[in-house]
Amino acid sequence: MAPTHFWFPQVIELINWTQAIILLTWQKIAPIILLFSCLDFLILFVLIIFSSVLGSISGFNINSLKKIITFSSITHLAWIASASLINFKAWIIYFSIYSLISCSVVIIFLFNNLSSINNLNNLTSNKLRKRFLLLNLISLGGLPPLLGIFPKIIILSLITHTLVQEIIISIFLIVSSAITLFFYTKIVYSCILLNSSSQSLNSVKNFNSSPLSSFILSASLIGNAIIMPLVLLI
Repeated sequence: MAPTHFWFPQVIELINWTQAIILLTWQKIAPIILLFSCLDFLILFVLIIFSSVLGSISGFNINSLKKIITFSSITHLAWIASASLINFKAWIIYFSIYSLISCSVVIIFLFNNLSSINNLNNLTSNKLRKRFLLLNLISLGGLPPLLGIFPKIIILSLITHTLVQEIIISIFLIVSSAITLFFYTKIVYSCILLNSSSQSLNSVKNFNSSPLSSFILSASLIGNAIIMPLVLLI
């Protein structure tokens, strides 16, 4: 979490996507639990504000997909920290959905050996992977009515009370989420505009993956499909 985040983007750039997804998801659990069990509200309040602001503004004019995902992760840490202020169930819900969608996005980057926005033309030979990526990117950014907006609605509905600190946190979270969505929109925009230089013979057959990867991608797709009508009802 910011302002102690400066090592994070540098480490992510030096490791592969498989190691990166472990660092972005699983390796957060133990430090977060330890941090939240030892710090008081004021320190958490400062960490949430710093993470939401620095995580969102640091992603401007960046071409590296790893850095974009990294700074987005820092912004999501602000949401996770806010969830910890509410209750343990809210924290589990947000972290689980964030991990699911992040794994789905990174799997696409891993299969296509993508490292920058300029490499997105590798996706044009496989339309199925491209659709998976676009759907999960805007879901990770929290665009309604996809799955990524569901935990944010829960947190905002629970944290917005009469306390001035909680209202301030909610404002920062909403603004930072909107800025982070811009990063993902830039990737989606690049994917849509890129022209294919090769023809796809069979996008489904070209989608070779392990059983675990297929399960993660299917779960994220099903989650996005199920949550759409529920979010619209909210």
